[in-house]
Amino acid sequence: MLKVIRKGAIENPWFFRLVMLILAVVFTATMGWWGFEQTEDKAIAKVDPRLRLH
Repeated sequence: MLKVIRKGAIENPWFFRLVMLILAVVFTATMGWWGFEQTEDKAIAKVDPRLRLH
C-alpha cells in the first residue's frame, strides 16, 4: 500500500498536493464556523450546591 502511495506521489505530485490543500481548507473552514461557537454558559462544570465537602 505504501509503495503505491509513494509511486503515485512521485508520478502525480499535484494530486496529493491538491488533496492536502482540500483537507486544510475543510479543516480551517469547519474550525472557523463550528469550532469556536460562543455559548451563554461559560462554565466548564456545574456543581450541585446541595453537595458539601467535609
